[in-house]
This record gives sequence, structure tokens and C-alpha cells, in this order.
Amino acid sequence: MCRWIACWVRRWRLVLAVGLLLAVTGPALAAPPRLVATILPLHGIAAAIGAGRLQPELLIPPTASPHLHPLSPGEARRLARAELVLWVGPELETALVRPLATLAPRAERLTARDLPGVRLLPLRLPRAEEEPDAGHGTIDPHLWLDPFNGLAIARALTDRLVARDPTGAALYRRNLARFEARLAALVEEIRQRLAPVRTRPFILAHDSLQYFEHAFGLRGLGAIAVSPELPPGARALMELVARTRAAGVVCVYAEPQLDRRRVELLAAMLDARIGLVDPLGGDIPPGPEAYFTLLRRIAESVAACLDAG
Repeated sequence: MCRWIACWVRRWRLVLAVGLLLAVTGPALAAPPRLVATILPLHGIAAAIGAGRLQPELLIPPTASPHLHPLSPGEARRLARAELVLWVGPELETALVRPLATLAPRAERLTARDLPGVRLLPLRLPRAEEEPDAGHGTIDPHLWLDPFNGLAIARALTDRLVARDPTGAALYRRNLARFEARLAALVEEIRQRLAPVRTRPFILAHDSLQYFEHAFGLRGLGAIAVSPELPPGARALMELVARTRAAGVVCVYAEPQLDRRRVELLAAMLDARIGLVDPLGGDIPPGPEAYFTLLRRIAESVAACLDAG
């Protein structure tokens, strides 16, 4: 009898010890939120802020257009598991509006266009009297290409992660400080690289670099199309040719995700060179370096075509 009582006491002591251990270590073992970023530039920012604790998932392949991309079954499952979704907004990830509502209704959304400190630019329309399509809004959604917007996104994301995952707060804040320092150095590097070509005019396949142009004082004259979904009419295209020829455009930039036939036609009409820019970073590996690599590559691509003039 005593032996049975002794075993029972030892067993309950073990249970109590395990319970106390879990009570003490529980917060330290708390998992960070499942974070899904819709496009590679946002994923790169999230990976840099979460490095060492949180691994965000990328939703839309960078070789696809975020305006039109239909989710695969695997991507739909990834979205359904998300607790926190970082996206630009409906002006960019147009095809995600319904899946977000149906697959991830309880996930918290961090909408980049609405974050404190993010500077928004209006769409550049072919003619002053034109109105944007009601489904596409009036803002240019390519806001991550302004590095100051990238910083604002990183700061807002850090605040959100600290609130949701206090255990990782110190790490998130250290990562943010590192991100800020690296971005400041990169901005200065890009300014120096682009300084010799700032006044040389160029045009784009679709209007994706306006934020980059404003950040670095470049002379972009708009685009063949405001959006891949809104091809120009004949009148708008002829006005574009007349305006860009008068300005002496030296480069027309294509994008790897888009058909380049209009770019080739316009370049031939203007006797201009063809460059290539990728605002989504289609061939950049996802991870903490992706956002910095993207900005640097765009600067090199822009300069390479303009330098030749």
C-alpha cells in the first residue's frame, strides 16, 4: 500500500513539475503568426524584418502578373492558413479581392497603400480628360518602388509583429534597425549610379516605375499602357508617339511579364533603344535580400539603357 502511494505521489509531482515548466516557458515557445506576403517585394521586406524567427510565405509567383493571377490549389491553401496577410491593395492584387474574403476572412490584413508614411501617387493617364476604369482606382499601386515607402512598410510590419508576437519584439526591432541602415546606404548608391542619366527621357511598357522615378529624380514620360489590363486606344497611342518623339526619348523599357510587341513597335517608330525592367523581381530568389536586390537591379537596368545614349 505504501509503495503504491509513493508511486502515486511521484507521478503527481512529475505532472506538477511539467505543468510549472510549461507555464514558465509557454510565452517563450509561442509561435510567430503565419505571415503571407502577396508579391516578392513585400515578401522580401517581411523576410528581412522576420529574419531569425519568422519565415513569411510568398503567395503570387514573381513571374506572374498580380493583377490577373488566379490562385492554384496550393496557393489557395497557403492563403487559407494565413493569420497575417501583407498586400498592396485591390488596385494591384485585383484577382485576390474575392479569395481574401472567402479563404482568409479571419486573417489580419496589412494593406500597404493605407499604412502610415506611405506616399501615394495618382495614375498617369494618357489624356487629361480620361477617367480610370472604376475597377482599378485612381492610385498607382507600384508603391514599393519608392524606397521610402519600403521603409514605411517595414516599420508598420515591425509594429504589427511586435504586438502579435512580443517574444520576438527585440529581434524584430534589431532587424528593422539593420533594414533602415542598409536601405539608406542603398539609396545613396542608387542616386550616384543614376546621377549621370537623370535628364535622359524614357518611356515604359506599362506605368510601373513612377515611384522609382520620383524617388530618384528621373525623367520618365509615362507608359504605353497605364495597366496591362488597359491597353491604349489608337488615338492615345498616336498622341504618345508624337509627345515622346518631340521629347527625344532614348529608351523604351519592356517588362518580362508582358508582351513586348508594342514596345518593339514604339521603339522602332522613335528610333529608341529597348531596355528591360522588372518591378516584381521575377528571377530574384525570395528572402531577406530580395528587396535590396530588386531596387539595385532596377537602377542598373535603367542606367544601362540610358547610359548608351
